[in-house]
Amino acid sequence: MAGGTSGFNMIQSSKDNRSIRTSRSMMADNPYLTPNSPILNRNPEHYDEMIAERFDRKEQYNQSNKLVLFIFGVMVVLAISLFFI
Repeated sequence: MAGGTSGFNMIQSSKDNRSIRTSRSMMADNPYLTPNSPILNRNPEHYDEMIAERFDRKEQYNQSNKLVLFIFGVMVVLAISLFFI
């Protein structure tokens, strides 16, 4: 019977790993999961301000992205020109 030992070793390894694993809940200790979200963010009076901030961040991201693409383009043109000189 081929593979009998390797199958047994896999089962035994699985049992050993299960016994090592802690019994705590993985989601309970998640630092990024906030059980109580702040009431400040739920206040409808702040929605306009939050939306404006989001569009400002998006505009800043687009401007920096365009600058990076421009610098990359200039460097490509310089590299090609140096290659052919």
